[in-house]
Amino acid sequence: MAKIKQSIPNLPGINAAIIMDGNGRWATKKGLPRSFGHNKGVNVLKKIIKVSKNLDCKILTVYAFST
Repeated sequence: MAKIKQSIPNLPGINAAIIMDGNGRWATKKGLPRSFGHNKGVNVLKKIIKVSKNLDCKILTVYAFST
């Protein structure tokens, strides 16, 4: 996480949007249950939230798509 923070300048008021799509398909292609892919997506999202907070991100919008 520190590596990511060092590579991005400290810009106050950062707003970011994340589109989460394909976690279930990723898992299915690997022969795993779709729910495994969804859980992996949640874990990545948790990391993104922590990094965003450390970068003083004011607004983080997350879109999750599913069929």
